[in-house]
Amino acid sequence: MGEALLAAYIQSLLNKLATGPLMNFAIQEGFDSELRKWRSMLRKIKLVLGDAEEKQMNDIEVKRWLDDLLVLAYDMDDVLDDFDYEALQQQNNSSSDPATSSSQLLDMLPLIKNITARFHDIEEQRNDLGLEANSGVRSSKISRRSEKP
Repeated sequence: MGEALLAAYIQSLLNKLATGPLMNFAIQEGFDSELRKWRSMLRKIKLVLGDAEEKQMNDIEVKRWLDDLLVLAYDMDDVLDDFDYEALQQQNNSSSDPATSSSQLLDMLPLIKNITARFHDIEEQRNDLGLEANSGVRSSKISRRSEKP
């Protein structure tokens, strides 16, 4: 997947994390701090995608990092879809049994923790690979444009 597509996918995840109903549900159920961590980590990762795209051509570890990031993004998207579904169910069935909803969320707690841990691994790998924010393809194109008279 190209950097532009991955960046767009990450932006769609950031948009999901910014939706009112999802965050309200997260606050109500007590996992909003995890979603805030995800949003922060996604923002940091998005900044280095240009550098990663450029370096993956010569560094197989950067390519693997991008592949791992994509798998993590897909898994995260699945979990956010589940949260959206639960939030809608809870909103539509306010008279439904809250114990059922809580037990479903307890089942999802290990998934939340797993994704957060994988984010931390991705972040550590980013540092180990020397990926830098706002560098790579985009910044070199910008500097070439500014050199032209």
